[in-house]
Amino acid sequence: MDEENGAVVLSSVCTRTAGTELHPEKAENSDLHRTKMAARRITQETFDSVVQENISEFGMDPEEAVMEAIQQFESQGVDLSNIVKEAPNPAPENGQEQKHAVLQTLDSLQKAVVDSDSSKVDELLVSFAEQCRQDLAIRYLAGQKGAYPAVLAACRLASEDRCSLLKALDALSALLDGQPDLLDASGQELLLRVLRESRDDAELTFAAVHGIRRHT
Repeated sequence: MDEENGAVVLSSVCTRTAGTELHPEKAENSDLHRTKMAARRITQETFDSVVQENISEFGMDPEEAVMEAIQQFESQGVDLSNIVKEAPNPAPENGQEQKHAVLQTLDSLQKAVVDSDSSKVDELLVSFAEQCRQDLAIRYLAGQKGAYPAVLAACRLASEDRCSLLKALDALSALLDGQPDLLDASGQELLLRVLRESRDDAELTFAAVHGIRRHT
């Protein structure tokens, strides 16, 4: 912007705000908005690495290690809104990567889908939906690690069983909450097909509509 145009804009702003005192609450919200806009982000792996370092090198318990990591990153202006603020679960076997509970559930769900183990898939879908509803950060992490195609595959596997399909649609809706862009064309097509084929089933219709609304 050149000096002349800058002066015009500044004059316009001054004219609109002259004699008007900004309400303290609005000023605070404005400052908060600017702070969030300027905040930096980190990956879940970076956060987890610092938590693990606090535990292994400084002898902190998991809860203390998480709180220390939160304070450290927030003091540096890092936005942790999409970070799961818990220590990953211990690996079930030595040498395996530590993972958050939702990712352990996701691993088991993917295996059960591949094995076409319907009863296991049903059980894991219920657990996955409950975990996703706990926090947006958990849903975000799951979405980043391939949860959407796994849940969509579970929906297809359950298409011939009403009870299983309800569980799968519920898990899909929980995952999409707050991140509607995950729903792609194939997912929309599946939901629309459920609507067409289940017109007389109120529960299935509601579940499909709920999933579609998460996308809007």
